[in-house]
Amino acid sequence: SIKEGVADRARFVRQDLFAFDLSAATVVALYISPGVMTRLKPQLLALKPGTRVVSHYFTLGDWKPDETISVEDRTGHLWVVPADVAGTWQLARGDDAFRIAIRQDHQQISIRGTRAGFDVPVIGTRLRGTEITFTAFDRDGDARQYRGSVEGARMSGDSDVHGQRPQRWSAARD
Repeated sequence: SIKEGVADRARFVRQDLFAFDLSAATVVALYISPGVMTRLKPQLLALKPGTRVVSHYFTLGDWKPDETISVEDRTGHLWVVPADVAGTWQLARGDDAFRIAIRQDHQQISIRGTRAGFDVPVIGTRLRGTEITFTAFDRDGDARQYRGSVEGARMSGDSDVHGQRPQRWSAARD
């Protein structure tokens, strides 16, 4: 780590994994058994959204990896701790407002939108740490791409439709 210039940012600790406070970690690298991975999963999910978890070979059960890579018969997995986005949100963008209901299973999300009592199709949903993206249809039927970040009970970011200037949007959880 000295050679790579990260010695001041890396810390190696040898102690009981379940007694150690992981809350300050931004990256957790694991080379442990499946049973220990399963026991550790609740602590990992409780870490700050955006924290990266890397594992050699073993997975975290129903928490699917964000990325998996195989090199020379070795497999590595990456998870990014997801923000909590489940619930109903009121989204506003300029003079347009609609509600979105988000269902969440770790980083997997599905969004249902409604505007003035009518369904708003929402596709292309993605959550990675605190970054969220989705496409929803405007009142005039244009597909608008939303990109933003989550901070607790608030989201904000930019949205755009092909050929138009991006517009700011924000959302608050009910």
